[in-house]
Amino acid sequence: MLAALFRVGLQSILYYGAFSRFTHGQHTPIFHQYQLERAPNTEYTQLIPVFDVALGTLLFSPRARPWAALFFAVAQGGGIIKLLQEGKDVTPDVGLFTVAIIVFLTSWLGDRWKRWVH
Repeated sequence: MLAALFRVGLQSILYYGAFSRFTHGQHTPIFHQYQLERAPNTEYTQLIPVFDVALGTLLFSPRARPWAALFFAVAQGGGIIKLLQEGKDVTPDVGLFTVAIIVFLTSWLGDRWKRWVH
């Protein structure tokens, strides 16, 4: 149950972020501003919402879930390093990174992770 909440939370953020980028923040101005602070619009950032939708969708598949979460965590970790070098606050980014790692671990380990929690 707890693992599903983290997965759904990560999927929600991915889809919300894609929606925000696709609509250029028309319906999500505050979140879009946060996105632009992290990754200003360039020809490369146009791919971000495509990857967000793809990763969010892959999280539905139990077999692809660990790899999608791991890919997201690695990308998020790289972004955190870049932001730290720029002297920016990384608190929300570390939160997303942590959620992605939890989704990866619970997906990779399956029900075996419950032994360590209880």
